[in-house]
Amino acid sequence: MASSKRWARIISSIASFLHFFIIILQVPVFRVPCRTGTCTSPIEVMSSHLMATELYPAFGPKALLYPGAIARSYIKNRTFPSYSKLPKLYNLTNLRKTSASTDLRHLEILTGSYLAVAGAVLGLARLDRTSLFGTLLILWALTRRGAKSLRFKAKTM
Repeated sequence: MASSKRWARIISSIASFLHFFIIILQVPVFRVPCRTGTCTSPIEVMSSHLMATELYPAFGPKALLYPGAIARSYIKNRTFPSYSKLPKLYNLTNLRKTSASTDLRHLEILTGSYLAVAGAVLGLARLDRTSLFGTLLILWALTRRGAKSLRFKAKTM
């Protein structure tokens, strides 16, 4: 009995670390429209919303985007981007001109992204239920969006 609890704890900690690295290194998980154009990771969705609404100082979203920018530049054999050029790299310069309607249409993905990023950070401290809810919320929104497009295609045929 004790060994199964130990294995569950080991698997849970490995899954938390893996989820943290997937979120922080911005592995493309989905493709969804956002204020910057198309976002492919929860951190991009969250940082574009934070930068557009100015709810948080700009150094927070930029600090979250920097590890993913380094990973992308390493994969593509480019030089590491400077911290000051991150808004231009992620197209975060003219966010105030765009409307908030894209955020409202994809509210579940926005909320799920916040929960997934918070869960990835809290998962390192063994508080990992938030990431589960964030991931489930993103999956539900993407499934619902896919079902709507399938119904639309069926009606037009």
